[in-house]
Formats: sequence, structure tokens, C-alpha cells
Amino acid sequence: FFLICFRHFLMFFQFLLVAYILFCLILNLYRFVFVFQVVHLVLLLVFLNFLEKHYHLQLLIFLRILFLDFQFLILKNNIHTNIKLVTMKKVIDYCIYQNVEVQEGCDVARVKDDNLLWGLISLPSCKVVLPCKYQSMSKFNDGLSIVSIEGKYGCINKQGVEIVPLQYDAIRDLVHERAVVSLNRKSGLIDTAGNIVVDYKYEDISWLDLKCDLVVVQSEGKWGALDMNGKEILPCIYDYISPTDRLRWKDSSGIYLRIELNGKMGLFDINGKQLTPIEFDKVEVAYGYIIAKKEGTCAMFDMDMNMILPFLYSSIVPFPEKQIIYVRHGESEGCIDFTGKKILPGSYSSVWWKD
Repeated sequence: FFLICFRHFLMFFQFLLVAYILFCLILNLYRFVFVFQVVHLVLLLVFLNFLEKHYHLQLLIFLRILFLDFQFLILKNNIHTNIKLVTMKKVIDYCIYQNVEVQEGCDVARVKDDNLLWGLISLPSCKVVLPCKYQSMSKFNDGLSIVSIEGKYGCINKQGVEIVPLQYDAIRDLVHERAVVSLNRKSGLIDTAGNIVVDYKYEDISWLDLKCDLVVVQSEGKWGALDMNGKEILPCIYDYISPTDRLRWKDSSGIYLRIELNGKMGLFDINGKQLTPIEFDKVEVAYGYIIAKKEGTCAMFDMDMNMILPFLYSSIVPFPEKQIIYVRHGESEGCIDFTGKKILPGSYSSVWWKD
């Protein structure tokens, strides 16, 4: 009963807090907002620590998550493992930062001061690792964060050491221990030690897929592909290169390169092996099968380009686990097995099933 009453009291108190903050903002009294929030948090922490000490209730975790969602509470995203590390002193100390960003599994937090500059503090000690001096600071990936000062970009590690000097016009896509860098309107690749892997000679570089270690590169308006070490997989002779749509098909069969040339499409694997001729209007891989479209009709092939269904249907979706191929012809829908035998005649306006 006592906990329920206190919970309702806190909800009413927070309603008053919101009204007070709106009043202060209207009058531009920003400092009074922080003062009131600190008082509120200190009182709340005293009560929660009292309950934790005397009652050892698991409800405390719920109360902390419900009520301690404040921007300058550094441990809000890791509340389960560090529930006892928040103290009144730390709550007051955190208010010197305008923003605190905690990243899961990271032992440092990114902080932004009133001058809109970013730095690092350690967790859970909250000691300053790096004074606030960068104008931007990204999340850590592969142990590095991308930082910038006056339009020049570099990378730092979690100790605040500058690994990649601030000399690039842009740094992006820090994955697979590689980063795409731009300098003087040319793009290249560097590793996490700052070494050049691919020289700055391409007009554009981007990852084919974040789960794949290939990059597509553009040179003189044409596209090609490289592996993460700079080895050429496909020369820069194609109009465009994109990955097959794994998310659409929820397909785990792999990533393939969809090539466009002179208005037609074809498929290559990630090793540069050509799987289909570049002659289709559209081509896709669905559950380990190739669906090709030409002149408004679709056909289905296996990965060795053996035809399973001819160019006859307006839509084809294979479901290997059910040994069924959904087909649509004009306004009619039906199902065919993998031998080409009709299971449901194509005379239905709609076909679906439930697992």
C-alpha cells in the first residue's frame, strides 16, 4: 500500500514538474529547470535507496526505469547491472553536461557541454577521459568513434587517443574494421589503424551490404566492386551495382550482386562469378532461386540457371520449405510444385495460407 501511494505521489509530482518546466521555458528561466530537476532526482534517489536497503524489493528496478529517464543520468541505459552506482553526488555532477550518450557494452560515455562540444567520460567512475573539444562525435564501432573539428574528420579510440588524424573531408561507414574516407572529392578506404587500404581515386565508395565485406566503387561514372583489402572483384564498367533484396524475401541464402548495364540486369556472386546473362528487365534471388523478368513476364531458375518455370507468369514466389511455388498469371493465382505440376489451378483471385 505504501509503495502504491508513493507511486501515485510521484506521478502527481512529475505532473507538477512538467507544468513548472513549461512555465520556466516560457519565461526563459532555463537554469531553474535544472535546479528543480536535481531536487526532484535527489529526493527520489534517497527514497529508492532507502527501499533498496530495507526491503530489497525487485519493484525498485521498475521504479528506476519508470522514473529515472533523464538525459543526464548516465546509467539509465544500463540500469540492471549498475543499479547501485547512481549517487546523489553523481546526479548533480551530471548536470554540467547538456547531453550524455551511453552505448550498450561500452565503458565510456560521450558527453556534450554547453558549448556544444563533445568529450568522453569513463563508466562507472564518471572521470573525464577526454575533455569536450570535438564538434561532432559518432557512436563507437570497431573500437573507434568518428570526430570532427571545423569540417575535418578523424577517429579516436575509447581512451581518447587520436588514431586517425583530423585531415579528411568526411569519414563514414565504419564497419568490418574499415572506413570510407573522402579527401579532395575523392574516396578511399582506411583500416582502424589509419592505414590506407584503397587509395583516394574513386568518385564514390559504399558498402554493398553491411553484412558483406565488399564495396562498390565509382570511377568515371561507371561502377565496379572491390573486396575489403582493395582487390578488384568487378571492373568499373557497369551502370550500377546493388545487392539482392534479402530483407524483402527474408532470405538467408546469401548476398548477390545485381548488375545493371544498358538498361538490362544480371547477377554475379560475391566472388565475381557471373550467374546470369545481363539481359533481364529485373532479376532477384528468392530463397535460393533466381526470379527473372523479361517483357512483363517472370520465369524461375535454380542457381545454375536451369529453368524451373518458363516466362509465363506475372509474379513468382518460391517457398522451398513447403515445396510450393506461388504463381500469378493475369488476375488469377495458383500454386505449382517444383516439378512443374499444378497443385492449385491458377483460377483463384487470391491464395494464402497460415503456418
